[in-house]
Amino acid sequence: MMQTSKVDVQNLPTYNPSTRSNRICDLASKRKLTCMIYFTIITILIVVGSVISFYASSKRLKKTAKSTSSSSVVNEQFEVTTIVTDTRSLINKDLPPLITPNDTIYGVYEAFMGYNSTIASPYTNGTGQYHLDESPSNACDGNIATKYVNFGLCAADAHICGCGSQTGLHIELKRGAPLVTGFQICTGDDYPGRDPILVTLEGSNHSGTDLLVGSSWSLIYVGDSDLKSDPGRHKCGTIQMFPNSNRYKSYRFLILSVRQVLDCAQYSELQLYGY
Repeated sequence: MMQTSKVDVQNLPTYNPSTRSNRICDLASKRKLTCMIYFTIITILIVVGSVISFYASSKRLKKTAKSTSSSSVVNEQFEVTTIVTDTRSLINKDLPPLITPNDTIYGVYEAFMGYNSTIASPYTNGTGQYHLDESPSNACDGNIATKYVNFGLCAADAHICGCGSQTGLHIELKRGAPLVTGFQICTGDDYPGRDPILVTLEGSNHSGTDLLVGSSWSLIYVGDSDLKSDPGRHKCGTIQMFPNSNRYKSYRFLILSVRQVLDCAQYSELQLYGY
């Protein structure tokens, strides 16, 4: 069964590079009000930013996705087509996975589609850090018993609005430049509130430190992770499929929001599919 999913752009979080230090909501009693103001501002900015960012690559996206068993809902900016299976499998065995443990994988934070990234560091529980035993490579090792945790602009136990968002991965594939048409995300072992809910995927034919520059990336997908309905721990969402006609050797996966207001984002696996 094929099902389409229309992305509600006006509800996406956004990014303002001139006020990076003020994007984390206050933990005090005014947290709820602050978060409301935060999301009102970012709703306005996301519309402007997404239109500009997407305009350059819009010609490369298909206007429709035709299938005898599916229908398409096309947003004014882009289209997202989702395959829905009867069960939530673990890593899908029917499609060829593109990421291997031998690929170059590193964590980033303070990142948003079309903007620069900052490399996350291995340490403990601080800003822009991840645990040594919960590193970025865990997200692409084919093992759902391991996980990747990134605190983003927060520290452990902060539990404030925005923690874990604008974090993710840079992936440089050794296989070359495949055509990616889908991805799948799996949950960690605990804290459902840390699950990624809204995500982005970008592609680039640059490598190394060039990937830290926002202009190196072209938007491929922005929308649901298919974890909005909690599948349980150590479980995977269905594969999110999307139209794409451009091959890239590097990919940037970013989290726009997590399920609840907690201190970080986490997931056990991310896999890209295509050919």
